[in-house]
Amino acid sequence: MLRARRFVLGFAVLMMVALACLSTRLAWIQLVDHRVATARQWRMSVRSEVLPARRGALLDRHGRLLSCSVETLQAEVLPRNILSRRKTSGERARLARDIARFLGPLVDRPAEDLAKRLTGDHWTILGEPVQDPDGIAALEQESRKLLYGVDLKAGWARRAPWGASAGNLLGYVDHSGAGVSGLERGLQAWLAGADGIAEVRRDHKGRRVSDELMVCQTPVPGLDVTLTLDASIQQMVEEECLAAWQEHEASSTMAVVVEVATGDVLAMVSAPGLDADDTADRPRDGSLVRPLQMIYAPGSTLKPLMMAGALQLGLISEGALIDTSRSEGRFGRRRVSDVHPVDGLQSLRDIIVNSSNIGMANILTAQVPEDQGKNTALMAPVRELLADLGFGQTTGLPIPAEASGIVTPLERWTRNYTMVSVSFGQEIAVTALQMAAALSTLADGLYRPPRLISAFEDESGATQRVPLEQPREVFSPDLAATVRGWMADSIAEGNCSEVKLPGLAVAGKTGTATAELDLTRETHSFAALVPAREPVIALVMVVHEPKGVDYASQSAAPAAGRILRRLMPYLGYPVE
Repeated sequence: MLRARRFVLGFAVLMMVALACLSTRLAWIQLVDHRVATARQWRMSVRSEVLPARRGALLDRHGRLLSCSVETLQAEVLPRNILSRRKTSGERARLARDIARFLGPLVDRPAEDLAKRLTGDHWTILGEPVQDPDGIAALEQESRKLLYGVDLKAGWARRAPWGASAGNLLGYVDHSGAGVSGLERGLQAWLAGADGIAEVRRDHKGRRVSDELMVCQTPVPGLDVTLTLDASIQQMVEEECLAAWQEHEASSTMAVVVEVATGDVLAMVSAPGLDADDTADRPRDGSLVRPLQMIYAPGSTLKPLMMAGALQLGLISEGALIDTSRSEGRFGRRRVSDVHPVDGLQSLRDIIVNSSNIGMANILTAQVPEDQGKNTALMAPVRELLADLGFGQTTGLPIPAEASGIVTPLERWTRNYTMVSVSFGQEIAVTALQMAAALSTLADGLYRPPRLISAFEDESGATQRVPLEQPREVFSPDLAATVRGWMADSIAEGNCSEVKLPGLAVAGKTGTATAELDLTRETHSFAALVPAREPVIALVMVVHEPKGVDYASQSAAPAAGRILRRLMPYLGYPVE
């Protein structure tokens, strides 16, 4: 019995000593070392969070928003963190229903669906980010009450105020906010900005202890970029491209409008298109920026440029007459024919108006004697002319995967095939933007590189203008005016009645080309300078694989005519 008492007494003394040591330690922490303990506890409860930077906006030439970022709050939750506040299953179910009814309208999800998501055991995102300012305010007001335990994550969502307009060109961003296609990807370095870092206190369950954020690194917003696009022109051209695509059951359509005096792209349209706001609408074809990424054979739309080139190179004089009889359409073993044959002599003007393949082929091949069919030195000036017009090379616009087009390398040129084909727009592939820029040279003889970015806002908030590139002379102004006049005669005397604008002359040319490997696949195009006397804009319209029509005068030209009837009054040129 005595031994047992001694054991109990010893244990009691030991406990009293331990309690005294613990009390002393607690007193020491509270009175002497409390700052160190508080700092340690703070460090254990603090978590780093990313403060997303605002992505830069894309604006049109008039300062209208085309793509911008809106502030959002996203509700995330670990269900057991919020339901553990209620002891009974009934209380937990009622709390889940109350939260679901409150959040449902804000995150665009049925309350029943949210209630089910609140019964799991994993972190979950409760619907789409809240973008409405009133909704964000409501979330923040309830964050410490009903929504205690629901993590409200701040962020940014990308929105296109003009809807699907220019969707292909603008592109879209992924879930992290990085550009995936179009300008969003091409201008990623400018638009992205730099995320910041903040610290926030959380308890052992991951719930915020305080709403106070300690910003360690302030986010740097992306740069706003002003494009040369005109949102109104883009929209009207887009509507007509979509109408032509549907009317002719084409595989695709595209159009480009370029300001002649500057090279500024006013509209760049692809159909079918892309709605950047619709996260489910991500078809590959819809993401293509066809005027830059898709090539086609220009066909007869290249003839005015090649005619101007022949005159500029001195291959022929302006008053020359060319025999376009069928017998003159033989080039070695190759035979060339005309859709509208004229047996006899034609002037250069008539060759453009009647779109004579035989005439163009004879003009260009006059540079190379028939017995020197592979003399590339004699053909080099024509190849260099194509390069001066921008063919076979990218424009350098900030669009990923821009096509350079196809121009046969000089060492593979032959008189009876390459020279003949190029004269009327075959054995060459171009983009619609290349064609519009090249066509603009027939306004004043100068080639101006296309431009899509006109200004941007730098880190200091100041607007920096992007200077125009120096133009280069390709044709003499008088020669360009002469060929442009023949193009105007081609429209005035031709069968493209839909392109004829009352009181306003149009200098234009149609083109119909077939794929060499599949003759059933046709590309119809129309290229125009308007007004014909002093051009302001260059327009290229392309319809790929239309059904039920045989010529561009039945597909691309009517669509271009509808565009011009809407576009020219907008630019201050009334159509009577």
